[in-house]
Amino acid sequence: PARQRGYDLAWERPPAQHPRLHPHCKMCAAEGKRVRASTVDHVVRIRDGGGRLDSTNLQSLCRHHHDSTKQTKIA
Repeated sequence: PARQRGYDLAWERPPAQHPRLHPHCKMCAAEGKRVRASTVDHVVRIRDGGGRLDSTNLQSLCRHHHDSTKQTKIA
């Protein structure tokens, strides 16, 4: 569960604003498509030094890019 991975109340507040400001998938936009994002993702993983609550380390992604493209980039 998300709570066991460190996604506590402090995490829920800043990312809750992110989809309102950035409602479309960043990777789809780079492909010239406009697809509604379904998740807020860390650009740089927390374990790799990315800021957990740093708004500049967040990006909106669709499920496809979050679950496939993004994972192959960090593997």
